[in-house]
Amino acid sequence: MSAEAGESPRGAPGPLAVKDQMDDNHRDREEAIEGEPRPRGKADRPPVPEREEGDEWRVMMEMLGDLLFIMDPSGAIVRANPAAAGKLGFSQDELLSMTIFDLYRPDRRSEAEEIYSQIIAGERYVCGIPFQARDGRLIAVETKIIPGRWRGEDVVFSLSRASSAGKALEYDLRLAFEKMKTVLDSVSAYIWSGIVDPAGGFSYIYQSPAVEAITGRRPAYFGQGLDAWFGIIHEDDRERVRERYRSLITGESSAMEDGYRIIHGCGDFRWVRDSVLAHGIGENRVRLDGVVTDISERRRAIEALEMSEGRLRGILSSMGDMVFAFDADSRFIFYHASDVKSLYVIPDQFIGRTHAEIMPPEINALFQPAFERIRQGGESEFEYWLDLAGGRRWFSTKLSAIVRDGNFDGAVAVVRDITTHKAMEETLVMSERRYRELFNTIHDGSTLVDMEGRIIDFNPPFQDLLGYGRDELIGMTVWEITPAEWHSLEREIIATQVIERGYSDVYRKEYRAKDGTVIPVEVQRCLLRDVGGSPDGMWVIVRSLKERSS
Repeated sequence: MSAEAGESPRGAPGPLAVKDQMDDNHRDREEAIEGEPRPRGKADRPPVPEREEGDEWRVMMEMLGDLLFIMDPSGAIVRANPAAAGKLGFSQDELLSMTIFDLYRPDRRSEAEEIYSQIIAGERYVCGIPFQARDGRLIAVETKIIPGRWRGEDVVFSLSRASSAGKALEYDLRLAFEKMKTVLDSVSAYIWSGIVDPAGGFSYIYQSPAVEAITGRRPAYFGQGLDAWFGIIHEDDRERVRERYRSLITGESSAMEDGYRIIHGCGDFRWVRDSVLAHGIGENRVRLDGVVTDISERRRAIEALEMSEGRLRGILSSMGDMVFAFDADSRFIFYHASDVKSLYVIPDQFIGRTHAEIMPPEINALFQPAFERIRQGGESEFEYWLDLAGGRRWFSTKLSAIVRDGNFDGAVAVVRDITTHKAMEETLVMSERRYRELFNTIHDGSTLVDMEGRIIDFNPPFQDLLGYGRDELIGMTVWEITPAEWHSLEREIIATQVIERGYSDVYRKEYRAKDGTVIPVEVQRCLLRDVGGSPDGMWVIVRSLKERSS
């Protein structure tokens, strides 16, 4: 932008646009600047004289200590005196490339435009917004503006005079407070401030509108002071809270935070969290600043969670199993163990870490495929062993998915110590192997039958005696291979001897072979019982008398 004669720029109409006919207030200001009173009549009022930049005008511009600007109607600066450039830290060329509103902080420019428009309209007299220097400093000024003509063009003259820093600070503080109040009024928490006087009286200096939503009462209800607040606190909590406030007022403490119940205006109980700061402000007065938050929903959720956790602890405490929970990345997030000594590592070492980071590779090789299977839905089980301080222990793990909002969110593992079961299993296998060896090596026939006489198992001599194939004998009953005349005798022996004392005397009977041959035999029965002690079957030893007969 150039300041040479005849080249003064003219912007489009803006907030400073000059009307063809100005009101009397504006003309009075022009008269004051030119120093020549004008006639009050409108018809014979002389035209506004144009100001020419002669030596006197230039000298005045340079000597004036105030900040002087000439602007076009859009606010573009077309001339600035040396004081303006010096105090603001901009060069003349920089100022001539700016608008007057560029000299205000960005967040105040719209406000400045509005005030300038009000001054042009005669609604205000001065703008008190500080300028912002090139280095960011705020320069407290009071700015007056007046429309006029310069070099044949409509312009606006702006004169800014330094004001007291205190006044500018007061303006900024007032603006900041209004902004802060707007923010605080939108917060759902009840924010308040008040002062306790030397006599113990209390008066509020601020109460946010949220007080009505939280307490069911208007701010005026608490105008009597703190006693009105204490009055809505549940009687079981009231004295405790009153005592804590007393400590703040007497200086024994400077901060307080407490959760308690209040009686809402509708008659319901509400839980609130009350946080208060206290500090002395002179003349034995204390200022209290507090935030009251409605935590009723949170409290109910906590109580429900505590109840749920209590039930869970009750269930888990009745279980001998260990329980572990994992997040979606297989990190341990929870555990239950009746004895932490039974754990592979202590909880502090595994909570928050992945299964792969804690467990041996060979066990993780079982866990990870199972974890991926349940990620797709369903359950998975596997067994493994660990060498612990007490020796080798066997465990069975059952994994189930945790699903939240339809998405996989982790897994629960129920881990059972099956060491005793494994030992019994091994003992049973060994016992069965020994039984099988004995069963198959004795020379006499031997067969295992249930209580109905159905053949479950037999050794080779028994099969050879009767001539049936193995598949033929399995499932047959002893009654099918015993001639009918022996049935009543044998049933009586089972009832009176085997059931009563667990075994029978050796007795004689006959079997009928597959080829129809009747074979005389000696038989002895031994009763077998299940784990509950009930009869479960009989072991029958059969010795052929065929050779003796012949």
